[in-house]
Amino acid sequence: MKDESYFKYKWQDIKEKEEKIFNFLESKNFSSIVKEYIRSVEDKHVKHRYTAPKIQAFFIYLGRVFGM
Repeated sequence: MKDESYFKYKWQDIKEKEEKIFNFLESKNFSSIVKEYIRSVEDKHVKHRYTAPKIQAFFIYLGRVFGM
């Protein structure tokens, strides 16, 4: 990193915040993922994308809307 970079002393803080957000959004329960996988395999009308768990999909959508 360059000496005159604005992020020279802030990169560690940014990294910690990103890890907190990732850990908050990351699902620890796989049962809803397995259920969605089974549903996608058995679905007669295939979707372009299946998301599970729903709360994680919601936060990902919000992140895309707000450019995160």
